[in-house]
Amino acid sequence: KEENEVRKLFKKIIFEKQTISVTATATKTDSHISLRDLVLACIKTIGRKYFEAKELYAFAPIFNVCMSHSTNLEEALKQELDELVREKILDTLSDGYYCVK
Repeated sequence: KEENEVRKLFKKIIFEKQTISVTATATKTDSHISLRDLVLACIKTIGRKYFEAKELYAFAPIFNVCMSHSTNLEEALKQELDELVREKILDTLSDGYYCVK
């Protein structure tokens, strides 16, 4: 799925509370949204260069709707952020704080 589509899903859940229809759409299209796309969409939604990892946890309902497998969300997000740092998309400022390059 494209990041833009993920952001549209975000808007539906956050602003229109359309959790049920979003879940139905994801099921109907049999699409698994990648955690990476979700994390990048979260970061863009936060909309600041600097952010704290736990700000992403505010989006937990979206992760639960979009991710088809149950997982330790905090651990999965941490791993994804570390991966984005390795790919030089993010910088680590200090423990738990990140900066968008």
